[in-house]
Amino acid sequence: MEVGAFALVFSVVLAGCATPVATEKRYPADAASAPPNAYYYYTEAQILRSQGKANAALALMQKAVELDPDSNLLKRETAILYLQLKNNEAALAILKELLANDPNDVEALNLMGRLLQSRQQNEEAKSVYARVLAQDPDNEDIYLLLGNLYIADQEWDQAFEVFDQFVQRFPNAYAGHFFLGKIYRQKNDPVAAEKSFLRALEIEPELEGARFELIELYQADPKQRGHYTKAIKLYKELLADNPQNIRAIFGYTLFLRDTGQPQQSLQVLKTHTGDTRQNDLIRGIFRHYIEPEHHRDAVYLLKHLIAQHPTYIDLHYLLGLAYDGQKDHDQALAQFQAVSPDSRFYREATLQIAFRYAEDGRRDQAITHLENALAQDPENAEFMIYLGYYHEEAERYADAERYLLKAIEKVPDSEQALFRLGVVYDKMKRKDDCIEIMQRVIALNDEHANALNYLGYTYAELGINLDEAEALVRKALELRPDDGYITDSLGWVFYQQGRYAEALKWLLKALALVPDDPVINEHVGDAYLKLDNKTQALEYYQKSKNLHDEDSARQKIQIKIDALKTVSP
Repeated sequence: MEVGAFALVFSVVLAGCATPVATEKRYPADAASAPPNAYYYYTEAQILRSQGKANAALALMQKAVELDPDSNLLKRETAILYLQLKNNEAALAILKELLANDPNDVEALNLMGRLLQSRQQNEEAKSVYARVLAQDPDNEDIYLLLGNLYIADQEWDQAFEVFDQFVQRFPNAYAGHFFLGKIYRQKNDPVAAEKSFLRALEIEPELEGARFELIELYQADPKQRGHYTKAIKLYKELLADNPQNIRAIFGYTLFLRDTGQPQQSLQVLKTHTGDTRQNDLIRGIFRHYIEPEHHRDAVYLLKHLIAQHPTYIDLHYLLGLAYDGQKDHDQALAQFQAVSPDSRFYREATLQIAFRYAEDGRRDQAITHLENALAQDPENAEFMIYLGYYHEEAERYADAERYLLKAIEKVPDSEQALFRLGVVYDKMKRKDDCIEIMQRVIALNDEHANALNYLGYTYAELGINLDEAEALVRKALELRPDDGYITDSLGWVFYQQGRYAEALKWLLKALALVPDDPVINEHVGDAYLKLDNKTQALEYYQKSKNLHDEDSARQKIQIKIDALKTVSP
């Protein structure tokens, strides 16, 4: 079926259905009287899709393809529905088929590029987008998609080439000039960057992003001729357009502070945030200062905002995070403690306080704090989980089990609570219970790398299910390929399988990732001993002993050292 003919027929069908009379009855899709016609199923599918019934639409589209298997349009529409339903593999198979038959199918290439990009297969997506532009050089969206992929990967020369071609073909496309400006900034060409941003604003005067880019350009060197004045002018323009522009308020405040005008700085903050809602302040601080880790600026702004808005209790939590980012733990703790129970961040602040106590060596105080919080909020499973964790650290395993079981009673599918309970059972020498719990975690999430590794290593330690242990640990390593502890687990599985040379290879790789771990050093010693390299075995046993903190562990290694020295010539 030709695409053009299909489109024409479809438009006629839709035109005929545009104003149905009240007595009109549509054939049900599964009725025996339904006409076996691809156009019919396609039309019905489009109607269902417009109603948000993607699964039903897909079933009809598949029938349409069965009736007209040569229609590229129907296959593309089916691929789109698969994408809508997040069945990327099915969509990918269809697109590969379309492109195998017609490598220059622009619409299929377009869909393929977007699918690859969503899967973070950037290199493949770039290649596909380049093919689209070769066939359709007027496709503005593809320039933007391809150029921004290069920007995301910091491939500035390639990004420049794409956006330069874009503005040459579309000189009035403000987005092209805007991104060229960003690229020029990265290439340390502030003059060209300024020119590009100004051109973007000339085309689109309301483009706020270009103004902020220019401000950052000017602020980077405020002593440069005219830069200070230009930055101030842009801030005033932004605030004239919107006096509640949070980013402009905060940026202007900090710029005045940094240029030696503290009084004017605070006046701007006071003038423009007097009626600002707490939520807007929180979003602005999080986005522009907490997340990018501009902690000094966050502290400055938050201290003065809290003084100005003493009832905005949520701001104390943000200030605690900012102080914590500055490693000022005492101030951070004080701010977290200032977060009252009616704050939306009370739970997070409670956990931060407990964490700070534990980090400072005051684990019992962390436990007491959480127990008091749990008394006020007895349904809070997260408090129970952390109580279980801190009791586990204190080797009070029965208490840890009690709290974790209570958490699981509240949230039966909590992967975090179940995993910690499995660890506790392992430390209690209840290996069967540990195995059962880790299996439950994996049943809930078969990509839980920690549970996969823990179960595989437990099997290896017990010398059971070694093939399954290898499969579990290999999967964990696929998920976290640079994890030294998982790498050690794989080496230990090979050791237990009697594959000592292969075990040593993986154990040495683990040691390169975590050189100061006593257990991994011991495992390396064990592997060398099995390979009859007693000198190397002795060296790694000694390293393991020196790295252990506990006397019992050191004594265990000393036994191996003594035994080796006894048999050595």
